[in-house]
Amino acid sequence: MPTLLSHNPFRYDRLPDDSAFFDREEEVGRIVKSITKGENLLVRGLRRMGKTSCLLRAARTAANEHNAVTFFADLRRYATLADLAQGLLSNAVPALGSLGARASTWLASTVKGILLKPAAKGSLNSSALGGPDLEVELSLEVKAAPAAVQVRTFTDVLDALNTLAGEQKKPVAVILDEFTFLDEMGLGADKASWQLRSTIQRHQHITYILAASSRHLIDRLHGSEGPFYGMFGRLEVKAIDPVRFSGWIDSQFVLAGITADRIGETCIRLVGERTRDILQLARRCFDLAAPSAAATPTTVEAALASLIEDSDSEFFDLWAPLAPLKKTILRIISDQGGTADFTAATIAPYGLHVSSSIGQACRDLMRMRSTGFDNRTPFILRISEHPAKYTFDNPFFAAWVKRLEQARPYTRNA
Repeated sequence: MPTLLSHNPFRYDRLPDDSAFFDREEEVGRIVKSITKGENLLVRGLRRMGKTSCLLRAARTAANEHNAVTFFADLRRYATLADLAQGLLSNAVPALGSLGARASTWLASTVKGILLKPAAKGSLNSSALGGPDLEVELSLEVKAAPAAVQVRTFTDVLDALNTLAGEQKKPVAVILDEFTFLDEMGLGADKASWQLRSTIQRHQHITYILAASSRHLIDRLHGSEGPFYGMFGRLEVKAIDPVRFSGWIDSQFVLAGITADRIGETCIRLVGERTRDILQLARRCFDLAAPSAAATPTTVEAALASLIEDSDSEFFDLWAPLAPLKKTILRIISDQGGTADFTAATIAPYGLHVSSSIGQACRDLMRMRSTGFDNRTPFILRISEHPAKYTFDNPFFAAWVKRLEQARPYTRNA
C-alpha cells in the first residue's frame, strides 16, 4: 500500500510541530505581539480548545523571530504556591542564561530560600551560565512554610526576574496557564490574585500573559470589582471553523494514501468542537483505517468505541463512588442528548422534584476533579443560567455514560 505519510499526523498529547499545527495564525500572532510589545494579555478558551498549544507556539515564535525570553508555568500541575514557584524556576533555568551569564547564581542569592545545585550533566548549556550546569530550587523550609511565606517567595521570584529583564534589551514574558487554579492552592483566588496584581503593577520589564478556561472565575477576577480589572487585553481561543477543520483532517488521510469519507465532519459531530478531542478521535481513526487504506463514518464510530473501552476502568472508578443523585444527574444529561436543564418537566420522569439538593449536586459535579481524569477537568459544565443548563466536560466520559445507560436501563416513573 503506497503511503506518502509514514506516521500518524494527528497529535493531541504534545505541542504540535509545523506540519500538525492547523489554523490559529490570528491567535498566535496576537500572543506574539503581546510578548514583543509588552502588552499584558488574558487568554481565555475552553479546556482542550488549543489555548496552551497557542501559548507555547507563540513563545517559540517570539524566541525565534524576536529573541524573546518566556517563562511558562501551568498551574494545574501544582498544589501549592511553593510548588508553582519551583515549577516556574525549573522551566526558567534554560532561559536564565539568556538573561546574563550568571543569572541563576544571582537569582539564588537574591531570593531567600532558593538553592543552587549541580544539574545532570549536559542538561543545560554550561557556557550560557558561565560555569557548571546548575539548577535552582526552593528549600524544604520554604516548601513547608505557611501560605503567606509561599506567596512572598513566589512574588520575590517574579521581582527578581523583572530585575534581570530590566538589564536586557529583549522582550521577557511570564505565562501562567490556568491561573484560576490559584483558588485550589489553599489561599483563595482573591487573596493570591490581589498580591499578584500588586506585583504586576510594579513590573516594567515583564509582560504577563494569564490564561484560563473558567469563564465565571475570569469574570470575577477581571470584572469591575476584581483584582485585574483594566490591566489586561483579552483574547478568546474559540473553536476552529468546522468546515475548514474537517477538510484539513480529511486531507491528512488522503496524504497518507487513505481514502476519507467525511472523517473530519464525523469526528466533530461525535465529540464536539474542542480541538484536542477531535484530534484524539481522528488519531485513533487513522490507526484503524491504515490497514485497509479506507476510512468512513463507521470507522470513526469504531474509533470512538475503542477510546471509550480504553478508559473503561478509569471512568468506572470515577462513577462508582458517586452518590445516587449525582449518577442520576449524569444520566439525565446523557438522556437529553448531552445537555440538560433540571426544571420540573425534565426531572419528573426520573422520580425527582426541583430542590436545592439537585443544585448542590450539580455544583459538586462541576468541582469534582481527578488528576487521572483528563488533567483535572470537571465532570460537568454550566453553559447557561436561566434556566441553568449543564453539559459533560469530557465527550468520551459522556459517551461512556450513554453506553452504560444503554446497557443497564433503569426504571423511570411514568
